[in-house]
Amino acid sequence: IEKYKTNVGADNWDMYLMLYGGGSEEAFRKMLVDEIKLEKSVNEKAEKLTIADSDLQAKYDENPNSYNIAVMDVVFLGAEQVDTAKAMYDEGKTIEEISKALNVEISKDEHCYFESDIVWEKPISSLKVGDMNITTKDSGNYIVGKVVELNTGISNAKVKEDLTQIVKQEKAFEELNKEYQEFLKKSKAS
Repeated sequence: IEKYKTNVGADNWDMYLMLYGGGSEEAFRKMLVDEIKLEKSVNEKAEKLTIADSDLQAKYDENPNSYNIAVMDVVFLGAEQVDTAKAMYDEGKTIEEISKALNVEISKDEHCYFESDIVWEKPISSLKVGDMNITTKDSGNYIVGKVVELNTGISNAKVKEDLTQIVKQEKAFEELNKEYQEFLKKSKAS
């Protein structure tokens, strides 16, 4: 509870409890415990499920760019470094040169989904291995990166692994919900 209080701020805590926590710390605590139990149940059920390739393909086909990944080496920038990094990027400097000039370490193998909330200068889906990219200044995320690998299509092991986990979680939640609804019907009948 204290961690949430700190994150939300003392001035906003009562409003947060009203909106998300049932109005009291005790209700909020109970809600957190219930969420943890539900997550544990979903995870346990998901581990036991086997997912058909056709289910994975159907999920992938809903929105392929949500699952396709550009693996990038990136430099996370402070707001004060953005203009310098952008100028170097525009000059064609490498990620290593930008990192060294700004005295910022390169974070290796970051997964950048083709579709995400981060606004890049060039769409991730248009990039090829070796291409550089930079976030737009107004995106709120200050990153420059170089593509080192593309994981696209359901035949890609990483994409398939991510999809499998998502579909397992969804199916496990559906099964638990169905079991709960059946329990409610039986308890009303008795």
